[in-house]
Amino acid sequence: MTVLDAPLVGRVQPSALRPVFVSLRVGLHVLVVGLTVFVLARAIIVGSDQVVAISILSIAFVGAYLVGVVTAHSVVTPWMRAGWLVILLGLWLGLSALTPDAAFLAFPCSSSNCTCCPRGGPCRSWA
Repeated sequence: MTVLDAPLVGRVQPSALRPVFVSLRVGLHVLVVGLTVFVLARAIIVGSDQVVAISILSIAFVGAYLVGVVTAHSVVTPWMRAGWLVILLGLWLGLSALTPDAAFLAFPCSSSNCTCCPRGGPCRSWA
């Protein structure tokens, strides 16, 4: 009996859609980091009065996001995920209060919310 003939007890069956889901996940991460860099670059180029505060919040936002991404595959309780989302929301609201360009981060934040919350959460289908 080879590994391929072994029963799939305790293993996830391979899916043809796995590359699609991995690509969407990587695209979401690139979108979050790219849009945050855009918000920061625009604040620097325009010469906003709040450049230092926007820089600090942007770096904190990307840092918090990357911590959540790195720890997502470890044992994480639902309360830890909720805390991560609240931290991201707070940082995003702070950025939004300082610059209107932070509105671009609303879509990736909502996508992160949908991927983090359980199936019965805010993004469940009503079909």
